Amino acid sequence: MFLFNESKLDLKVPSFKLVKFVFFFRISLAVTLLIGVLFLSGCSSANSAVAWQLVGNNSNLVPLARQAVTENTELSLDDSASVLVMNLSTNKQKGQELFLLDYNTESLCGRRGCLYSIYSRQGQTSKLIWSEYLQPNLPPGVNLFTLVWEDSNASGFPCLDVKQLNGNRLQKLVYCFDGNNYRLVSRELFNKTY
Repeated sequence: MFLFNESKLDLKVPSFKLVKFVFFFRISLAVTLLIGVLFLSGCSSANSAVAWQLVGNNSNLVPLARQAVTENTELSLDDSASVLVMNLSTNKQKGQELFLLDYNTESLCGRRGCLYSIYSRQGQTSKLIWSEYLQPNLPPGVNLFTLVWEDSNASGFPCLDVKQLNGNRLQKLVYCFDGNNYRLVSRELFNKTY
């Protein structure tokens, strides 16, 4: 139990200027933090690096991976579990989903690069809509694939920004979905050399 003597307790009421200063300081700090959070959350919404998922035993992806392995390779069906998949569908427009596949095996890599495909799936039916051999070995900090959401792409699916080395210069290839296939819509060669 604490006992104190009220006569020794001399608390002064803070001045009105100090109270006003502390009040505005708190509000300005809150506004600054809010603006900072909004800017940081907006940094990755327009473009994002591709996040791969291993097929493994994922019952939703195994049939797609097996079909892709059968149609595009001479690998065994057992190898379909090692395929990496990225779901490009965020809105599942009209029940259609798009999947980017990386076969994740050196046996499908050669002088032209490694095989990558995009499949469209509606219900239980999947079909190949894009396939390319790409060089996956890029300079540090350069992503092979980046999803780009452009207003000009009316399909509702992201465009695919693909980076490749052309000699010692970086090349940007942009593929967009036209409703049936991913088509090359722009090509840009950067001046920076590697």
